[in-house]
Amino acid sequence: QLALEADQAWATGELAFWWWRAGGLTDPPERAAEPYALHIHGQPLAAAQAWDAIGCPYEAAMARADTDEPAQLRAALATFYRLGARPAANRLARRMRQLGITDLPRRPHRTTGGNPAGLTDREVEIVGLLAAGLSNADIAAALHISRHTTAHHVSAALSKLGVGSRRAAAEAAQRLGIAAPDRSVERPA
Repeated sequence: QLALEADQAWATGELAFWWWRAGGLTDPPERAAEPYALHIHGQPLAAAQAWDAIGCPYEAAMARADTDEPAQLRAALATFYRLGARPAANRLARRMRQLGITDLPRRPHRTTGGNPAGLTDREVEIVGLLAAGLSNADIAAALHISRHTTAHHVSAALSKLGVGSRRAAAEAAQRLGIAAPDRSVERPA
């Protein structure tokens, strides 16, 4: 009631949402913030899009988790993993299994949890070498791995960083404080 009297749309929406979630409300108050109102009205995908539009990935994932669409549920689970929201991820994974969805996104490895952007230790090393301007062939030679394996690591790192080019990966590496490994890396002449 205080949120309504103070004309606080976000507080009204959030309180109404949790009251709805607990079964005490069927319709949102008139002045509830849009993402909450959409979710309460039974439009979780529209609510997720509204949350995405204002940069709230956790709330968007919570809305997607209220659908029965496998693709939306997988996206929500992947977001929970990325954000480190283990309790929400565990609840959703349990629900997905109950719905018969077996191809769940994999949990991140423990080693990726402390790395920037959820990169593996090897991907951090690769991104550092990309930032140093090395080609895939140079990286493969420096790390004593195949070019094919290098290409796989580069692709995975670009995807996790949310970038589409080596240059953008180098910029992201700089932002995240990832440097080339201390080992002496020489380019072929």
